[in-house]
Amino acid sequence: MYSEFLVSILLFVVSMVLMLFPPKRINRFYGYRTKKSMKNIENWNFSNHFASIAIFVISVGNIIGFCVASLFVDGVNKIVFAVILLAELGLVFLITERKLSEYEKISK
Repeated sequence: MYSEFLVSILLFVVSMVLMLFPPKRINRFYGYRTKKSMKNIENWNFSNHFASIAIFVISVGNIIGFCVASLFVDGVNKIVFAVILLAELGLVFLITERKLSEYEKISK
């Protein structure tokens, strides 16, 4: 149970770092990196801002969920947690890419 909680805390910290210190230039090491997000600086800034907020929301939801679940359940299955976390991160990717596509249409 504690390792799953720590993963959520780590995601929270990562989201805060991305929000407080967003990558200023397109790079291959730090930030939300996809072909579309690295296309130009406007896409880069938008996608990093959006993804950091999405990760923040997921991490806070997971932290609250674990606190509530710990009141009723003795432990959380690690495989279930991993599947849920991968689904959430996949959702971040899909939503960020969709919003980025909408942003590109508006900014043209």
